[in-house]
Amino acid sequence: MKLNLEGKVVLVTGGTKGIGRAIVEGLYFSLLVPLPHPSRLTRSTSLSEGAQVFFCSRTESDVHRANNELVSQFTKSRAEGAVVDVTRSEEVGEWVQGIVAKRGRIDVLVSNVSSLSVTDESGSWKNAYDTEYALQNLAIYSIVCVS
Repeated sequence: MKLNLEGKVVLVTGGTKGIGRAIVEGLYFSLLVPLPHPSRLTRSTSLSEGAQVFFCSRTESDVHRANNELVSQFTKSRAEGAVVDVTRSEEVGEWVQGIVAKRGRIDVLVSNVSSLSVTDESGSWKNAYDTEYALQNLAIYSIVCVS
């Protein structure tokens, strides 16, 4: 199914691994179907249907690795990763303002960032939920307020 994202500006938080990374790759193709494993994609894969994707992670090595892999896997990489801790409003603000300065707008926000971690300790689930809730809402709030 085509999502008609050609030329759209998309932000993906937590876009270097797992579901977030799959979303970043999928947005290139503007499809709502699973992509083949990256090892099955070739450098000649057409990216003419994709969006301009900006993604972030708080880990510099993850951003660097994802940027390098996307450039090597896709002929016309339309993704740009940045080191951003979405729990820090000022970092989010700088990231979003930079994107708006480059592209003039933001069309889509995918809030994928997560930090869910649970142990056997008493209250672990509650603490994890509270942290996750705050993280998700702070990220969305910060991006919407700046853009």
